[in-house]
Amino acid sequence: MFKSQVKQTVQRVQADPESYSQLTPRCRYLELKKFPYILVFDVTADALLILAVLHTAQSPEKWQDRLDE
Repeated sequence: MFKSQVKQTVQRVQADPESYSQLTPRCRYLELKKFPYILVFDVTADALLILAVLHTAQSPEKWQDRLDE
């Protein structure tokens, strides 16, 4: 069930990535339905990069080391 929620969330993001809340100037996020997780992603001109599926009790900075400098 968790895996299917992640897949559905990715599909929602693919449909309209710019419509979701910004976490940083470069990254956005979307909450998973039914689970206390967020999907953190970056959108470029040619790709959607999933940076993290992060439990909401974790530090929001945990995934930031995954960004290119």
